[in-house]
Amino acid sequence: MTLGTPRTLLNNAADRLPSPNGVALAIMELWQDDHTTVEQLAHLVQADPALSGRLLKLANSASLGSRPVTSINAAIIKVGLKTVGELAVAFSLIDKDLNNHCEAFNYLEFWSHSLLMALICRSLGRHTHIAPPEDLFSCGLMARIGLLAFATIYPREYSDLLTENPSDLAAAEREHFGFDHNELSAEMLSDFGVPDVLAEACKFHEGSAETFAQSLSH
Repeated sequence: MTLGTPRTLLNNAADRLPSPNGVALAIMELWQDDHTTVEQLAHLVQADPALSGRLLKLANSASLGSRPVTSINAAIIKVGLKTVGELAVAFSLIDKDLNNHCEAFNYLEFWSHSLLMALICRSLGRHTHIAPPEDLFSCGLMARIGLLAFATIYPREYSDLLTENPSDLAAAEREHFGFDHNELSAEMLSDFGVPDVLAEACKFHEGSAETFAQSLSH
C-alpha cells in the first residue's frame, strides 16, 4: 500500500489522535476552578502531544500574520483558558473504541518517550540558547507524532508492520506507505503552525549529525 505523501493523511489524522487517559478530565477539573493559572493548565496540556498540536493549530489560525505561536503557554494565552477546556472536552472521547486501536503500538511508551524528549529539548534550549526553551519543548513533544498518526489512521496495517519488528522502522514505513513517521511528523507540525526551521528538524532527529548536515547542503 503506497499513499504518496504525508499530506494524504494529514486532514484525517489531526482530529482523531488519541490522548493519554485522565488528561482531559484533569483539564476539565482545572477549567472549572476560577483560580487556575496558565502554568497549571500548560503543565497538563504538555503531557499530550495530540492536544498540544490542536491547541497550537487553533492559536496560529487566529494569529493573522503575526509571529507563529510555538509554546504551549503562549497558545493558552492566545486562545484563553476557557477554549482550552472546551477543546479538551471536545476531544476527550476521540477514538475510545478499543477495536480501532493499533494492537502492536505501545501508547504508554509513546507518550512517555514524547514527554522525555520534550524535557530534554527544553533543557538543551536553556543551555544552548538556540531557540526559546518552551518552543523546543513543544517540538520535542510532537517530534514523533507521525507514529501516533500511522497507528490511528491505519491501526491494522501499522500493527502488522510493527509486529514484523523491522530493524529500520522508517525504511519499512517508506516501503509500505510511501513516506515515514518523521516526514509525517514534520508535515503535521507545519500544519499546526510551527515554523519550518523547527518542523523540518523532525525529519532528521533520529539520524546522525552527518545526515542532518548533508540535508542542509542540498
